[in-house]
Amino acid sequence: MASDFHIKDSSGNWRTMSEIYIKDSGTWRSVQEAYVKDSGVWREIFVLYNQPVNATVISTSQTLTAPQGANALWVGRISGGGGGGHGSLGYDRAGGESSGGGGAGAAQIGDAFIFGTQFYYEHGGAGAGGGTAYNLLPSQYAQGVGYGGGDGGDSKLRLNDASGTVILTAGGGAGSKTTVQGGVQGPIRVNGVSTGGTATVNTSISSGNPGFVYSAGAGTTSGGTTITNADARNGNNGPAGGTCSGDNCAIAGLDGADNGFGFGGGAGGSTSPSAGNNALNGGGGGGGGGTTASIVRNGGFGGAGYLTHTWVRI
Repeated sequence: MASDFHIKDSSGNWRTMSEIYIKDSGTWRSVQEAYVKDSGVWREIFVLYNQPVNATVISTSQTLTAPQGANALWVGRISGGGGGGHGSLGYDRAGGESSGGGGAGAAQIGDAFIFGTQFYYEHGGAGAGGGTAYNLLPSQYAQGVGYGGGDGGDSKLRLNDASGTVILTAGGGAGSKTTVQGGVQGPIRVNGVSTGGTATVNTSISSGNPGFVYSAGAGTTSGGTTITNADARNGNNGPAGGTCSGDNCAIAGLDGADNGFGFGGGAGGSTSPSAGNNALNGGGGGGGGGTTASIVRNGGFGGAGYLTHTWVRI
């Protein structure tokens, strides 16, 4: 690998070169690599940009600025946050009990190559798991109440800064929610399906302009990585909560949904009963809480979003 390349200017001062150009048939062209023959052996003396071998993973909102020589960003994966699972719900002589539904999975986008030297990552947080409480009603009936999970946040890649044009959006998954409320002696509540996040790629920016998203067939990066189409995948929907028949019956919570690339959902709580499990980072939904004999448990948290990226030269 080449070290710093220096030339002596007309004043006799050595200067470090960041770029080299040669005139080819009257046209100045940027040199990607330069070699000299040393005792019959060709040795590399200059490389415009050395593409990193390993990608960088971030999980906080921040500005991304290209190092010298890079002119594009490869997004290995951007993920929104997953939705939280629903807490379970107990009744008193209502003829059944309710488990918590699973949170929805976040959208994800992978293998996007984007022209430009400054971007801003907007982080999508995890949806909180739905909590539980016990209410002693005036009728002296005790009700175990389970609450809905929070929605996962959208992760976005913007051009330049926090107010810049959005290039990629990996939508967060919705938290599991009660769609029809129940009472301590019924009716049994209805805990609906939660909607997975939506993936969006902005392809309106034309070639040569910052924010342009490359398509397959554009060749390779200077490091030899083949340019592909951005792979945008919506998150999976979270399952509705379940109901068992009979007072003080036992029912497990529902599993949280996977993210767009098919992993990460937290497992539902057991009939022990136990709380729903938290999802893996990467936008899976949290699991719903389980219940036994009107003992209620919390829903799990969704997985937080993240961005995996590498600066490249195209």
